[in-house]
Amino acid sequence: MVFITHSVDEAVYLGTRVLALSGRPGRVVSDRASAVPYGDHPRTDPLFAGLREELTEVVEQAASLSGGRGR
Repeated sequence: MVFITHSVDEAVYLGTRVLALSGRPGRVVSDRASAVPYGDHPRTDPLFAGLREELTEVVEQAASLSGGRGR
């Protein structure tokens, strides 16, 4: 299943593989498998926080390179 979102939290929470795209033209700038374990509260897992931080930085860099259109 492919799930598209603009929310990094949602992508990390729901995804087993998370891709981040640049602005136009859309290109893959990050392709990460998620090691966040399934459970009642995965958002409290340090792996969740780490992947969220990493992907947030990737998205912000892609947005700055495309003149703010990367989000």
